[in-house]
Amino acid sequence: MNLLMLIKIYLTVTLLTVVLFVLTAFSGVFQDMMESERQPPLHNLVSALSIDWLKAALSNELPGASVRNQHFSWERTVRFLFEWSTHLNPFEPKSLLAAGVPGMERQQAVLLHGSVAESTTDAPFDPTPSQKAIEPQQPKPDNGQVPNGKKKVLIYHSHNRESWIPELKHRNITKPDLAFDAQVNITLLGARLASLLEQKGVGAHSMKTDYPSSISTFKYTKSYSYSLQTVQEAIARNGDYDFYFDLHRDAQPRHKTTHVHNGQSYAQVYFIVGGKNPNWRKNYEFAKAIHAQLEARMPGLSKSIYAKRSHGNGEYNQSVSPNSALIEIGGPYNTLAESYRTVALLAEVIAELYFDAKEVGGEQ
Repeated sequence: MNLLMLIKIYLTVTLLTVVLFVLTAFSGVFQDMMESERQPPLHNLVSALSIDWLKAALSNELPGASVRNQHFSWERTVRFLFEWSTHLNPFEPKSLLAAGVPGMERQQAVLLHGSVAESTTDAPFDPTPSQKAIEPQQPKPDNGQVPNGKKKVLIYHSHNRESWIPELKHRNITKPDLAFDAQVNITLLGARLASLLEQKGVGAHSMKTDYPSSISTFKYTKSYSYSLQTVQEAIARNGDYDFYFDLHRDAQPRHKTTHVHNGQSYAQVYFIVGGKNPNWRKNYEFAKAIHAQLEARMPGLSKSIYAKRSHGNGEYNQSVSPNSALIEIGGPYNTLAESYRTVALLAEVIAELYFDAKEVGGEQ
């Protein structure tokens, strides 16, 4: 009788523990979903599906609506719905703990606009670099001062050391998690973009602050806090800017970050919208305007617009202005020349949007 009683107590405690664990996990998910204003759940669901997926699903109901290269799969559909509703990956057990354990979560990006992403394998990927890659180095001097004359565009870099493997041959770098450098990095794209905008009559300021060297207690996970301070200091000196751009490069392999047009290769573009910003829809519209203009000039150059909202930073300093965007240009296997070609088109689009807004809103 005593043994039977112990077994009952053990089973009861086990069941209650499992129930408590499940309820805690789901409460965390729902709490996270309510932290910021969002579109209705059905709209978020549809936004996260690719055009090809929707066409394929439609063709299953309408015999006349045939679709080439059918991609519809009930297995993938059920998996997607499960991951979308629970933030859990059934093929990655650690995702069960990731929401509650800092550092375990790989930020998930949800497709908002675009048709290239049939699955999460096309989503932008932002891993933590090797510690060796962010050790203090001697960067180029940057006094951080705004040049004479009021500027309209601020360009900065939360991950300022992001670089490219082909440009780091002198350091024998072959792995993406080591493709970071204090000299040859993403700030070169910011400087080129600012220079091209200046040539087009749009005052631009490019920040080149090297956070790993300038902050003694530097932590990569606090990158957006550091860059927010940079933005706030720039605003204090210059006043509000009209456009804000945080330039990055992605971490995907070359075939996912390269576009070929007329025999020339370009670094493709991703846009990231911070869903934890209460006014994220305005940032989304801003990113969508740039995306549309790039697509009009060169279809396929701009891949899509993604939202990151559930874990990690979630805002990306975009609450500073509705005209703020995080832009990923290429990946670690692209070259500086490919990235510069993309920046040239990006400068054309930004300048056009700036002058269009000026005509509508008057002198800025």
